[in-house]
Amino acid sequence: KFQDDGTPSDEGSVAHINRAISGQVETFDWIHQKLDGTRMDCLVTLAGIEYNGKPSLMNVIQDLTDQRRQQREVLYLKDRADFMIEKNPALMFVFDPDLNVTKTNQAWADASGFSKEQLLSMNFTDFVVVDREGGSAKDVLKSGEETSGNVTFKAPKRDLHLRYFYVPLFDLDGNVDSILGVYFDETDMKNLQIQLKESIDEVGRVLSQVAIKNLTVQAEIKDNDPLLKVKEDLNITVASL
Repeated sequence: KFQDDGTPSDEGSVAHINRAISGQVETFDWIHQKLDGTRMDCLVTLAGIEYNGKPSLMNVIQDLTDQRRQQREVLYLKDRADFMIEKNPALMFVFDPDLNVTKTNQAWADASGFSKEQLLSMNFTDFVVVDREGGSAKDVLKSGEETSGNVTFKAPKRDLHLRYFYVPLFDLDGNVDSILGVYFDETDMKNLQIQLKESIDEVGRVLSQVAIKNLTVQAEIKDNDPLLKVKEDLNITVASL
């Protein structure tokens, strides 16, 4: 009774027929219902012709049910993939062969300080890389094999320390037509490691001074110091000595 766009089939068919009779060749998608009630997806061509001296209507119907079903399945899978990327807590990119960002998610925007619109207008080479260990996206394009590593990006919000995985995505001919980049944000862990090393070095500095009988030295305590209690106890001990 209705087409997929909500148009009543009787109204839509009359409109197509009238245009065809007036001289236009009408080609359009249409849904028929078979006698058993199942759906039949069609490509219909209508043309006004003269047959046996009378104005007539030529109707050519191509059954595209299987093709349309496959297209719907592909669109369904694409929508699911898009949803999984958008809602994933990991930072995710999809790059085309020219390394333009074609898809990203909100997690990237939240972590970096770039808007999603900015990210989608960027090329992979636009990102400022401070340090990287491991394979690159270009390696994936050449080899067709996934790679991984660690990278530090400069971003508006802060420097990001990331663990990454680049996975090739292939077209029907087996060629790499895009790359999925998955990044895990290790910035807080990396910053903690840096703070911890600085604190350990500071404790070592104080102990080395105590070893040469300098009892005026005190350990510097910074905000959110991971060795806060150790440094406080050390300073009390040195002061007591």
